[in-house]
Amino acid sequence: MSQQAIDAVKSYYNTKVESFFDVWGGEHIHYGIYHDDQESLSEASQRTVENMYALLTDVPANANVLDLGSGFGGASRFLTGKGHRVTCVDVSSENNRINRQLSAEQGIDAITILEEPFESLSLPDKTFDVVWSQEAICHSAALEKVFSEALRVLKAGGEFVLGNTCCSESIPADVLEKLNQRNPMTLQTIDFHSKLAMSLGFEESVCMDMSDQLSLHYSKMLQEARAKEAVMVARDGQAYFDRVVRGLAYWMHMCDEGYLAWGIWKFVKPSIEGAQ
Repeated sequence: MSQQAIDAVKSYYNTKVESFFDVWGGEHIHYGIYHDDQESLSEASQRTVENMYALLTDVPANANVLDLGSGFGGASRFLTGKGHRVTCVDVSSENNRINRQLSAEQGIDAITILEEPFESLSLPDKTFDVVWSQEAICHSAALEKVFSEALRVLKAGGEFVLGNTCCSESIPADVLEKLNQRNPMTLQTIDFHSKLAMSLGFEESVCMDMSDQLSLHYSKMLQEARAKEAVMVARDGQAYFDRVVRGLAYWMHMCDEGYLAWGIWKFVKPSIEGAQ
């Protein structure tokens, strides 16, 4: 991933911290799993973390976990609550600042935060029992490097639990190009992720297509923004509020057209050296 691309992702997150707080309103900035349309964003987002954690098997109580694209650190703090030590990697200084602040407020010291790209980790080989990532590596234009790094730093038998924003198989090329340019992303299909991981040596244990959750999630975000219109306008002006609403409406349109997808996977590094 070029420095230009890294800088674009940094800028994207560093300048959107307030809107993420306004819309998500909590420590999670990822998709939620809803049981019904009455549930809140925070409830659904927390359920995603819990469901992804339930995919893990044979993980030691004091596991070393690597969180790629840790955002505000909500999942990482959940993981420390399970007795694990977590290393967070995020290129956004603002995300990392909030992660440190929220972790300190909760008295959590089992988190280490690194500000670096996940395509070229400074971490040693075979260090982690689990690699975790939620809707972050879609920002990488070098997914093969991300998966290779995850494989490298995992111990034999380690697990890579991943949720990621994807494009559908049916998205027109020009729409995908515009979508990727609008946000610093390189979206790929769910099947692309599975095939890439296995080509590099991972074993696929779980692959779930969660795309049916996306329209409701973006609808909830839009509702949340509109409910906070007065506060957002008073603080940052009408133009800011209008920009947030336009952005969410665009994402809802992409969902309604069937162009967006969401996958959750569990990949396993072979337990026998050389098996991959």
